[in-house]
Amino acid sequence: MSTEQPRKNNGSKRRSKPKKPELKNKPMLDKRDLDVSGDGGAAAKGQNSKKKKRKEEDSTGKGSLSKMKLDETASPENSDQPMIDVQTEKEDPAKVSMLTDSYFADRSDIHELSKKAIANVLKLERMTEIQKGTYEAASKGKDVLGRARTGTGKTMAFLLPALERILDPASGYVPGEKIGVLVLSPTRELAIQIADQAQKLLTYHKKMSVQTIYGGSSITKDVSRFNKNLPSILVATPGRLLDHTENTKLSNGKSFKDVLNSTSLLVLDETDRLLDMGFRREIAKITACLPPKDERQTLLFSATIPDTIRQVLKENMRPNYVDVDCIGIGGGDGGAVASAHTNARVNQSHVVLPNMDRFVSSVIEIVTSAMQEKEDDNVKIVAFFPTARMVGFFAQLFNDALGIEVVELHSRKSQPYRNKASEKFRVAKQGILFTSDVSARGVDYPDVTKVIQFGLPESREQYIHRLGRTGRAGKTGRGLLVLAPYESKFLNQLKGLDIPVDDKTTNLLSCPPTAKNAKLLKDAMLKIGDGRECDKELTKSAKMAYSAFLGYYCGQIKRTHIQNKAEVVSIANNLSKLMGLDQPPSIMKRTIGKMGLKGVPGITIDNSEMQNSRQGRR
Repeated sequence: MSTEQPRKNNGSKRRSKPKKPELKNKPMLDKRDLDVSGDGGAAAKGQNSKKKKRKEEDSTGKGSLSKMKLDETASPENSDQPMIDVQTEKEDPAKVSMLTDSYFADRSDIHELSKKAIANVLKLERMTEIQKGTYEAASKGKDVLGRARTGTGKTMAFLLPALERILDPASGYVPGEKIGVLVLSPTRELAIQIADQAQKLLTYHKKMSVQTIYGGSSITKDVSRFNKNLPSILVATPGRLLDHTENTKLSNGKSFKDVLNSTSLLVLDETDRLLDMGFRREIAKITACLPPKDERQTLLFSATIPDTIRQVLKENMRPNYVDVDCIGIGGGDGGAVASAHTNARVNQSHVVLPNMDRFVSSVIEIVTSAMQEKEDDNVKIVAFFPTARMVGFFAQLFNDALGIEVVELHSRKSQPYRNKASEKFRVAKQGILFTSDVSARGVDYPDVTKVIQFGLPESREQYIHRLGRTGRAGKTGRGLLVLAPYESKFLNQLKGLDIPVDDKTTNLLSCPPTAKNAKLLKDAMLKIGDGRECDKELTKSAKMAYSAFLGYYCGQIKRTHIQNKAEVVSIANNLSKLMGLDQPPSIMKRTIGKMGLKGVPGITIDNSEMQNSRQGRR
């Protein structure tokens, strides 16, 4: 998610912004320099980018959201996985339906200190289906393939049996002398969340510890903690872990690669996403550092089982592994059927914009309408956009131009910012999150009432994973897919899902915007442009959103009704006007080449880079 820099007046007159009460304790965060690309892959490789940083004002701590201001006093205690206590179970029959008749406290095969943490810290009483299904096999040392929908307590399904394995004296594990459990996570956000859950589980196991390593954090601090004490549970992203295996040497003379030679329990979480993000090679290198598969235990969790995962299964799991399928899928379908299943507790619908003129205004209309949907005002909305730059533009538009507070989260933000913004929304009782696909999987935001997807998702699977941010822990939720006319072809990819036309939203968009929304948009558009009174940061954000739109949709032509790249440029140029720009932004010649837009009519070339290089040669 992203934030903006504090404005400097420079003596020029500006239109006054809506007055917005400040939230206390606003953090000052770092921000990565911006580029024109979308969001893909950045979360996986962010640790390799060494970009300049500058101070910025945290947009998650500013703005007025009327009745929907983020509630910073909400307790974060139950914010990681389904946190289900006795009182909640009695009040919410839907939540009870995901639970089994197996109580943690009644099991004799769970350590008493683990039970104490489960009851007092995690506030859990009964096992969910995936937890009960995996526990016996995993706690006895068998390899397990676990399949479950998001929001069903999957993290505890591997953490608890993994902990019980290393607590068993027969395992030979001695705290601090080696790493007992290695958990691989596709993203930093998910790694942090898993580690937090693990830390709570270890509350009363005083000699045991948890450590998280991921790109964007200090490698020196990682090594310092390793030297002090090797963690019982290490949660890592593949890129950072591979970096340590190749380059880190501990103070006792051991290489980190040698340390992993004695780690006999591996967990691959969100394995399908690990592979989608291109980590197949890293996984192979990491597992080569571990004991052979016949001498270690592997727990693999994935929502879908495509052919690529079957190969990973073959390479890393013993032939007699236990398959725990809580999605209801047999084998051999390549994961297609699994990915067809969405949460039955989420009411899905879609709308196709009547025309492109509503592209920007529809976001305002739909979000403000969704803000009023819950009678008790506890509305918590996650809105997805196709690229990080589009997230940034709409978040800045809402926060700075409209005076409606939203939390902004995407891969172009610094890791400290992302951690704080993610936690802010996680513990909030109500609020709005504008995000890219960094929030599509794994991260648990409790009590999300609605997911809105603006624009074309990367795939059917990604649509389903985004939808999984609501309807979690047995609760109900709603999902709305908003498509432009040229994106309606995507509905063919959703065959088999119950996703009817949303009549309410269709009626909303069939009429002109309300006078209030029309004025909000008009006033906001006056802030965008190259005039002296315009907001330079908002204008810059609009220009970057334009470039990101071009880059994303040039790669999606076959999945839309767009005929060619010239039509993409035409749509983008029209969009630039709708975003308030006086004319389509110019793009660096090098970027045009990367997008494959050389010679395409309608593109404005920015020759400043060439002119600067000529001046340098003089």
